[in-house]
Amino acid sequence: MLVIGGDEYHETLSPLFDPSAPGNTARSDGGGALLLKRGAKSSGMNLSPIFLEKSCDDGSTIRGLISSFGGPKNLNNQYCALFAGIPEHEKAHCHKQLNQFLEESDFMGSVLDYRTITGQFASASAVATVLAIAFAESGKIPEHLCDKGRSDLGGKGILIVGFGPYVTGIGILNKGFL
Repeated sequence: MLVIGGDEYHETLSPLFDPSAPGNTARSDGGGALLLKRGAKSSGMNLSPIFLEKSCDDGSTIRGLISSFGGPKNLNNQYCALFAGIPEHEKAHCHKQLNQFLEESDFMGSVLDYRTITGQFASASAVATVLAIAFAESGKIPEHLCDKGRSDLGGKGILIVGFGPYVTGIGILNKGFL
């Protein structure tokens, strides 16, 4: 399956698809594409959509996210970087969700708010996923993107979590390193 996400800034349409799309002063475009196929062997890149749920204010959504990755211990054993999707128009709410995730999962890896790099547009998550796969494939994240200075993934994977009214979770593992 070929999956393509692409955006070109449009003054009227962009804010309709993503309320975080900036106004006239900071326009953003972007796109990403992946060719997905069922693997015949257990090595290589593995992209797993693991979680999708409408957010509840009682914290149960984030607890469900952590549980879907096998709980804090399993999550930390398999992943050492978190790509966090934080749309600008939901920033305060998303940071609250992110902080709950970090606290309840005891996540010790690097955290990257990918929209600060990709920009604010509807398919920013597609771009972040392509970047995360490329980084997982190489086994490292460029140092200047790591908040904790650890760029080597050490054979672990990357989490991509979209925060906001809906919370999503994708796990990316390079099984060639396991």
